[in-house]
Amino acid sequence: MDANAIPGAEFQLDFRLVEAGEPVTFMLRGVTSGDRFEVFPRYLETCDPDRARLSQEPLGWLDELEPETLAVGEAVRYTPASPGNYLARWTSSRHGVEYRYFAAIDQSYVVYRPAVWNWPTPFSASGGAEIHNGGLPLDWCINSDRTDEPYIPRLKEEQKRFGGGVVYGFSAPPDLPPEEAINAISCAVSALRNAGLDVGRTANLWYGGGLPNAKVGVARAVGFDVIDGYVPRAHTCGLGAPYYPFFIGGTDYRFPCQNGQSSAIACVFDFVGSWHFHGPIGFHRPTARGSWERARHYIDLAAREAVMTAQNSGVHNFITTLVNFESPIAWGSPAYDVVWDEGRGRDFFENYMHLLAFEHPRRWPIVFARAADYADYFRAHYAAMPRRLVSSITHDIEYDRYWTDEWHEKGLMPTGYVPVSQSLRAFREARAMPQYNIPVSWEFINYNDNRRTCRFEYACPKPVHYYDLTGNTPWSDRPCETDLPDPEISVSTRTAPDGHEIVYTITGGTVFPDYLLAIWDIPREYRTCRCETNAKEFIWVENTDGNCRGIVRFDLEPDCTIFVRWHRAT
Repeated sequence: MDANAIPGAEFQLDFRLVEAGEPVTFMLRGVTSGDRFEVFPRYLETCDPDRARLSQEPLGWLDELEPETLAVGEAVRYTPASPGNYLARWTSSRHGVEYRYFAAIDQSYVVYRPAVWNWPTPFSASGGAEIHNGGLPLDWCINSDRTDEPYIPRLKEEQKRFGGGVVYGFSAPPDLPPEEAINAISCAVSALRNAGLDVGRTANLWYGGGLPNAKVGVARAVGFDVIDGYVPRAHTCGLGAPYYPFFIGGTDYRFPCQNGQSSAIACVFDFVGSWHFHGPIGFHRPTARGSWERARHYIDLAAREAVMTAQNSGVHNFITTLVNFESPIAWGSPAYDVVWDEGRGRDFFENYMHLLAFEHPRRWPIVFARAADYADYFRAHYAAMPRRLVSSITHDIEYDRYWTDEWHEKGLMPTGYVPVSQSLRAFREARAMPQYNIPVSWEFINYNDNRRTCRFEYACPKPVHYYDLTGNTPWSDRPCETDLPDPEISVSTRTAPDGHEIVYTITGGTVFPDYLLAIWDIPREYRTCRCETNAKEFIWVENTDGNCRGIVRFDLEPDCTIFVRWHRAT
């Protein structure tokens, strides 16, 4: 099928995620003189969420807001002046009423990517108003090459009316030679496009057993430029890779490109870099024992922590939230075997979609984007993945460990604490499930930059997990962590009326450039004080409880001293 004939192609945007003050251009095909084009600025932030919930049809509440009406033409240009959630509506005599979500951000924002998961059961052939009442941009992840699936007419309508995205679930047999796999996937994509589905940019490789290098190479050769499916806690899905989108290098699919942009961008499918999980939403229902109010408390904590990540990092946050309908069914073991009941399950899902669309954007700086939308923004603004720090603390380990294979599936309880003098090698050897990278402490900091990922766990200052992403040799399916220097560290503190000082005396180490250490338990009253250090950099970090931490970056020597001082204003 010609690209212009695919449903939804008549209403396109050059960018659906921009920074405030950057223009967006709408490309309209089939405009007639009686058409109307409107933009509803910050529509989720300014609506009445209670009235919106009573809407009998998706977005039926929208006309209670005051839109900006623009002159209709083949190209319509609009510049969002403020960050937030925007919705364009084109009322066309030829195409009917169509909506396109777009968003503007500043660097304090969280970008949620709502992904609808076609697993373990297929999408239904029709859907209710709850999934569209907020007008959110949805990524529909399919895992079938068949063109007669009953949900295909629904997805074509999703594309046309709401601008929904379709993510191709990679399905080539793993033992096919690369040339045959490329041909098979290319034919499948062509058939789906001929059936009217707009596939071809985003491929989810979680389907079909994970992301080996050969499989990623096939997807890139077919032409997919967004490689979805990363789950960086698991060895089959990117263990050691960053928890955030990056330009994929040529050596290994887990390595960011070290010399600028590349042809493909990685996308994390299941965000597991925090104690607070954002999805699958079906996981919240069983761990909350069916109580929506209890689940809501922890979903709110996840959102607060996501906003804190942007604050700690000085750059926006990006997280996929899996908005699947079903509760987990036979997820790896009987530990996740939960019976789905249609009525109460749908109520739970409707509550979640209302919270996501109508409450969170009013409380925190939150917008939404499909994977391809974020990739376009990322490519337009970055030459490399920016540094991000996730500071996470659990407030209910029984609830939060539900998503962890190591603790929930094995029926174990994490110790909750890592000693200050923990041996790094002993820590790695003690892992209950070596194929996963699961936290032990009830508080940790995940550090991600374009060259490495590592994790600090309370109260050890050393990075207990560390992966170097700059190598010239591909990793195995189960990569080994970098064998970091493991020096002895003595910690001393001094508090006086004029300030506070922490000193790390380091012995028995070796030379290692750009070493990282965490500093825990910094008194809160020094949050705004002037900081002095002999390290190359001190990074301030907070958690959602307001506890103050930090990371120092320096060149390690066999024997050295690192200090950080906070000076009170006099």
